[in-house]
Amino acid sequence: MKQNKLIYFFSLLIVLYPILNRYRAPIIPFLTLSEFLLIPYYFLYFKNSNNKKSLFLILLSIYILINAFLSISSSPNIVDLIGTSFRLIFLYFSTSIFSFKFFDIKLAKSFLNTVSLVLSFYAITQFIFSFFNIYLTTYLPFLEIIGDINIDNQIIDQAFYGIQFRSRSFLNEPAHLATYLILPIFLNIFKDNKVKPTFSFLIMILALLASLSMTGIILLIILFTLAIFIRFKKIQIIAFFVFFIIIFSISFFSGIIFDFFSILLNTKIENFMDLLYSNTRFYQIFEVDYFPSFFKALFGHGLNELNVYLPSYFQIVFSFGIIGFFIYLLFLVNLLFKSQKTNKNLTIIFIFLNLGTEVLFGNFTIFYYPFIANKIPTNDTSMQFSKNTR
Repeated sequence: MKQNKLIYFFSLLIVLYPILNRYRAPIIPFLTLSEFLLIPYYFLYFKNSNNKKSLFLILLSIYILINAFLSISSSPNIVDLIGTSFRLIFLYFSTSIFSFKFFDIKLAKSFLNTVSLVLSFYAITQFIFSFFNIYLTTYLPFLEIIGDINIDNQIIDQAFYGIQFRSRSFLNEPAHLATYLILPIFLNIFKDNKVKPTFSFLIMILALLASLSMTGIILLIILFTLAIFIRFKKIQIIAFFVFFIIIFSISFFSGIIFDFFSILLNTKIENFMDLLYSNTRFYQIFEVDYFPSFFKALFGHGLNELNVYLPSYFQIVFSFGIIGFFIYLLFLVNLLFKSQKTNKNLTIIFIFLNLGTEVLFGNFTIFYYPFIANKIPTNDTSMQFSKNTR
């Protein structure tokens, strides 16, 4: 197969990875479809061992392997521990070695814009239909679902108990939809290092709001803040923030902001803690004993199954201890300081994203990393391959 075809399919696979990861692979049933489609690239990659790679992701993979064996003796479910650990190692190692050799960012941006529009239109359609008690499927046809939980049945059960419907399009959770759409929204806003809202941008914003994801809404605010700093002069920025603080203060102390979220979330919101508990799981970070011993403080509990939700940074501390947290910190700092200007802004979004999600522990790592690690072009007029991939 020609090199350009390999790059074409890999760039498309990265864009579809979080979507296809919900389905079972053929032949090897314990793999997801996304993981299965990555395997052929290993045979092609190791034909040339001098390829560029992320050393920090490889270091993380090695540490996770060591951590898994250190955690075996105290694990309540060794099979789950080993399986989860090797799945994350596979993800990090694949991200490290494939993100440069087989990824073309211009192609990927084109694919991402098209796929995101499809996801967004469908998410908006789901949201509209929900008002008529019609709940559209979240699954693609003809593919076998991996796992025992059917999300469509969950949505119907939630509706029966009066839980507010939240769009997720063809992804597992509303937060996953928001996490997915933040990337194309970013790329639409920061075209040519300027703020250029487009029709695609507006549709994606509506779809993200239809997910009712608090993390997504917070990241939108961060995105707009970055856009303001890039687009406007210093005096205009100061005037904007003074105006924003005045409006926010009036809304907060008058209770208007809580009335707004009461309508949005279909539940009574009277203060900030109500808002925190209604649409987030952040309070669960206080329900975990992170350091029951000195050994656990250093190395963590391993990737054992948790009964509570922990965002990435808290899960790193719990699973991998202080040593693991330090390695992840080095990875993120290195990513931030080695990024180009536009990529640096995307890295900031990625860092904030992990405050409220589990991105560093799932398939969204391989979705985001290639866009961060490769220089984002400022001229989208050409759809040819980048020079380094010809």
